[in-house]
Amino acid sequence: MRSTAVSISVTPPNLYGYNDNYRPENSHVLPALIRSFYEEKEQGLPSVTILGTGSPKCEFLFADDLADACY
Repeated sequence: MRSTAVSISVTPPNLYGYNDNYRPENSHVLPALIRSFYEEKEQGLPSVTILGTGSPKCEFLFADDLADACY
């Protein structure tokens, strides 16, 4: 009898989570956006300015949700 091995490869999108890096010098996209929203609100500003064209498409996934899905 032959044994057939099965493997699954997981390629997650951009992840974010509780211990993410929110430093302005080297944070990733979503933590940088969250920080911008937070700082603008704390300063009482009426809007948030986000740089870029808006044409790139990004997917984000909460790290704990990925862990649950893999489990």
